[in-house]
Amino acid sequence: MGFSPGIFVFVLIFGFQGGSPGPFPQKNFPRETGLRKYNRASVLEISMPHAPQEIRTFFVTSTTKDRHPIFQTERMARLFIDVLQDNREKGRFLLHEFVVMPDHFHLLVTPAENVPIEKAVQYIKGGFSFRAKKELGFTAEIWQESFAERRIKDAEDYEKHRTYIWENPVKRFLVEKPEMYPYSSASPGAKVDARPAWFRA
Repeated sequence: MGFSPGIFVFVLIFGFQGGSPGPFPQKNFPRETGLRKYNRASVLEISMPHAPQEIRTFFVTSTTKDRHPIFQTERMARLFIDVLQDNREKGRFLLHEFVVMPDHFHLLVTPAENVPIEKAVQYIKGGFSFRAKKELGFTAEIWQESFAERRIKDAEDYEKHRTYIWENPVKRFLVEKPEMYPYSSASPGAKVDARPAWFRA
């Protein structure tokens, strides 16, 4: 079977591990969109078709190592948001919604056409770990190896996950209203990209 030249998809090597997926039960996620576990994954590009951008918006969740509340300090939470914005400005993904909780984060993102979702998360988590050590002197292990991603199906599904992100700090009794939480896309002035056109009502 021939391949279309100039069109790529990723292959992850040295990375997949079996066993316990950490705090997210594997059975709760479909195979193609559920939790995956990686260890220093390498990316090899080969000539195969991309998935259409219309089906490449994801709800992403990742937690800190052993649920340590490292984002309860402003400097850590602000640095994480800066990492998100830096990658967004580099065109690696569209950032539609986000919330940084004390021990985890949630995102709605659409990776760039040539960026697999795994690579997008690697940019975020790896970038934050690097900068936390370099800029803040934070040397402890930061992340659980796993992350969860769910492909957004339609406008209703998008709105459900956007609401979940906005309400997360309220449900955890951190604030009374979503817009009062400073580390969220619900906060006034947060820099985010518009929802994809195919998810607009």
